[in-house]
Formats: sequence, C-alpha cells, structure tokens
Amino acid sequence: MQTARKLVTVILNITLLVSLAPRVLAGAEDMSLDKGCKLNAQKQFTQAIPLLNEAISLNGHSARAYQERGYAYSGLGQYKKAIEDLSKAVEIDPRNAAAFDCRGFSYAALGEDQKAIDDYTKAIGADAKYKAAYENRAFVLGKLGHHDKAIQDLDTAIKLDSHSPTAYDNLGFEFERSGLHEKAIEQFTKAIAIDPKFASSYNNRGYSYEQLGQHKQAIADYTKAIELNPKNADYYDARAFSLSADGANDKAIPDFTKAIGIKPNETRFYDHRGFSYSATGQVDKAIADFNKAISLDPKSVISYDHRASAFEMQNKHQKAVDDWTKAIALDPKNAKLYSFRSIAYAKLHKIEQAKADQLKVKQLSGKAK
Repeated sequence: MQTARKLVTVILNITLLVSLAPRVLAGAEDMSLDKGCKLNAQKQFTQAIPLLNEAISLNGHSARAYQERGYAYSGLGQYKKAIEDLSKAVEIDPRNAAAFDCRGFSYAALGEDQKAIDDYTKAIGADAKYKAAYENRAFVLGKLGHHDKAIQDLDTAIKLDSHSPTAYDNLGFEFERSGLHEKAIEQFTKAIAIDPKFASSYNNRGYSYEQLGQHKQAIADYTKAIELNPKNADYYDARAFSLSADGANDKAIPDFTKAIGIKPNETRFYDHRGFSYSATGQVDKAIADFNKAISLDPKSVISYDHRASAFEMQNKHQKAVDDWTKAIALDPKNAKLYSFRSIAYAKLHKIEQAKADQLKVKQLSGKAK
C-alpha cells in the first residue's frame, strides 16, 4: 500500500513537471523577447540579437521574434539577413504590417525599389492605418519620379496623424524634390511648429532657402539644426556649402573640417573643402583635399575636374589636361570637361587637340555644323 502511494506521488509530480514545462519555456521566451525588443527600441541592435536568437530557439513560430531580429539586422545594415527574418515573420503572420514595412525598408536600402514598394503596399493592405508605410512608400515613389503618387501617400499619412512632424517633413522633402521650393518651405515650417526641436526640418528648410538663393536664411536654419544635433556631419557640410555660395569661403572651411572630423571617409566633404581652399588661394591645400577625395572614390568626376582647375591655377597645364582626360573617360558626354581641356591644350600650344575638343563641345551641345 505504501509503495502504491509513492508510485502515485511520483506520477503526479512527473505530470505536474510536464504540464509546467511549456509555461516555463514560454516565460523564458517572453523574457528574452521583451529584453530584445527594449534593446531594439534603444537602437542597441548588436546586444539585442543574442536575446532574440534565444527567443527564436525557444519558439521557432514567433512572428514577433523574427520581426524584431529582422529589425535589428536592418538597423545594423545587414539587409539580406533582415529580409530572411522578416520573410519568416510574414510567413507565420501574413497580416504583420510592421514586418512588411521593415522588409520594404531593407529592399529599398539594397536598391530593389519595386520590391520595396510592393512590401509597403502589403503593409498598407494588412493595416490601412499604418502611417509609416505610406511615408516610406512615398519616399521610394518620389525617388522613381512618381511625385504625384508620393504626395498622395504623404497626404494620407498626414490625415492619419496631423500632429506628426515627420509626415510634414517628408511632404516638404517631396515638394523640394519636385522643385517646388516655396511649398517645401511651408511644409518644413509646419513640421517645426509641431516640434521646434526637429533638426531634420531645419536642415531641409535650409536647403530649400538655399535653392532660392536666400543664403542667410539657409545659414540660420543650418545653424539651428547643428545646435539641435551637433554630431550630424551633413549639417556642417550644408552650412559650409551655403557660406561658400555666399562668398564666405574662409568661414566655410572650419565647417567642412568639422564634417570631416565626424565622417572622415566621406568623399564630398574633402571635395567641398578643397573648393573653398581654392577660392581662398590655398591651392596646395586644395590639391591635397582633391587627392584625398580621389583616393576615397577614384570615379569621382567632380574631384578630377576640381583638381584640374587647381592645377591650372598653378599653371600646371599638362596635369590639368591629364585630370580632365580622366574625368572625360568617366563622363564622356560632359561638354564642360571638353571645353576646359581645350583651354588647357591651347595653353600648351596643342592647337589641333584644342580644336578637336571645341568641336566635341559643339557636337554635344547640338551646335555642330
């Protein structure tokens, strides 16, 4: 009788342990997933991935776990891995709007624009009120030149949330991309009115002012953007570019230098600073910057062009010819490059080559007889 009681107790205990096991696993999965999600929200993607790996190992059918890990991979720029995970997420949950939206972003980052548009459309199909998908689809549509469709998407995003600064900022960006500078400024101003600390809209409005030739207003907006986000290299570059356009190259150089300090491998920053060095007569420094730009991007037509001009300032005509020849090889339909090279040839008394370049300019301009 005692043995029977012990046997019953053992069986009951085993049954209890077996029934508790799924709950324990679910609890561990939820804990890992929640921690991973919190790290993702803080953009600590590298730290999030091991926790999300654990959540997936405990439950390979969790759409959210795959979605979050895909988001983390996307945040790290590992877009192919992101697409794999997000595809798994939508396979498990075909109504997962966030996963479609994030996969669309990853496709867009890889330059697969149509796949991106398709995914944003699927996100909207899964949730017609998913504002981010309208904004993201608008960006890709605008990039492809479908400005009217992009503006329609952004109008919808604003209707869904009229207090969203990003929607107005994106609408302003689309107007700017369409060449409608005044309309762009209106939208950026609305975004700033909603969130006076929205640095992106100050920067974008500055660009629109710059396109209208209103350099002082542009500089003021870029300065505000820098004040709000002093670690953004593009804001310093933008302000420096406006200062240069306004003739203040001496003031532009420190801003370009600041941008280079933040992003030392950005070709255009060296090219921009080199141009300002040239404009202030510091030709050796200009050439050093153009050299750096070309080392970072050997296919930079503008850097060869600018370095050739700097060599011309030093009366080094053959070096100028060599650089314009390299630029022409990269951009053979650029009439200005032939025009500049023809002048350098003339200075070298290479008259036939100069005439040949002048004829090429006329052919490219449609003026050849």
